Amino acid sequence: MSRKKQIPYLKSYFLSDRGQGFTEYGLILGAVAVVAIVVLVVFGTQVQGMHQRNANAVNQVASSKP
Repeated sequence: MSRKKQIPYLKSYFLSDRGQGFTEYGLILGAVAVVAIVVLVVFGTQVQGMHQRNANAVNQVASSKP
């Protein structure tokens, strides 16, 4: 490709909206991932404790049955 053809091609490539949707989806996916990690870090021990209490209650009921 000659230099005269490359410059308009590069201009149109960088000024086009192609791929904008994928970029937006990528940014949204990244934001959701960050929020999920923060929620797990903040509430992780509370959720773990809740599950442990439920497991203990189930085990207690299961062991008390004849």
